[in-house]
Amino acid sequence: MERALARYVPHGVTAVVILAESHIILSTWPEHHLTLVDVLLCNERMDPQVAWAVLAEVLLPDKIVSQPGVRAVGPSTAGERIG
Repeated sequence: MERALARYVPHGVTAVVILAESHIILSTWPEHHLTLVDVLLCNERMDPQVAWAVLAEVLLPDKIVSQPGVRAVGPSTAGERIG
């Protein structure tokens, strides 16, 4: 596991955790009361809801808006090529 952190002036932060097959990226915009989180889990046995539950417990957000998406390499289920 690797970690990186960037702090911005006057405020804000981007944090990256790189896992063996995945990553979690957190970027904050305190002036807008906003934190964006990207959770990419490449192992199908991993449950993204577990990651979200831990993040919610730590961050204590007033509101969570989730936009789940499927990322794939190769042909899509509709037979269209991605990339």
